[in-house]
Amino acid sequence: MTARTKRYIAVVSVVGLPVAALAVLALHIEDLHKFLTYLTLAMLASAFKVKLPKIPGTYSLGFLLVLLGIAGLSLAETIFLACCSAVIQSFWRAKTRPTAPQMGFNLAVVSISVAVCYGVAQFAVPSMRPLMLAWASAVYYTVNTGLVAGVISRLESRPFLEVWQHWLMWTVPYYLVGAATAALMQAYDPVSGWQVSLLALPMTLLVFLCYRQTVGWMGRKIPVD
Repeated sequence: MTARTKRYIAVVSVVGLPVAALAVLALHIEDLHKFLTYLTLAMLASAFKVKLPKIPGTYSLGFLLVLLGIAGLSLAETIFLACCSAVIQSFWRAKTRPTAPQMGFNLAVVSISVAVCYGVAQFAVPSMRPLMLAWASAVYYTVNTGLVAGVISRLESRPFLEVWQHWLMWTVPYYLVGAATAALMQAYDPVSGWQVSLLALPMTLLVFLCYRQTVGWMGRKIPVD
């Protein structure tokens, strides 16, 4: 690992880990039933992950619960949920367990992504919440994938845009479906309650399974160099 890569990881970690720590210290659960439901589902969803061709790490279904958390939980609750989701994704059936610096970087990335996304979402008036959530979802995706692509480009000595474009090619369609589902859930939340909106999750799981099969097939058939 080059000195430049170490500096990048250190900067991201120094910015993001205090955010995660402050979230834990400031954690105040407003609705215990809702929080535990979201947290449990996020941790379960993180176990449903797919390995993308030529990209270190995995991509999971956990981001959907993070987006729902941004819409329906406090900032501290959402960061806590996202960090727990990241831990499960990193360790569940992992061929190589992450080192402490790698795990710290992962937690820093999700904390920064959630904090920026949550800040954007707070500008929405109640009648525009679903639309603003869609915009905030795009911000979350951009920040999250951008930070990860930054470290991959340094580790593999590849141009940042090349790595990021490769990441976008494999994940954007799936992420858009998830973001649209989260926005739809948020639209139904004031009418039917958050419990009913979670019925859309099985549909997202089906999309994920189809996506994983598609990625596996395309990874074998299409050169990605």
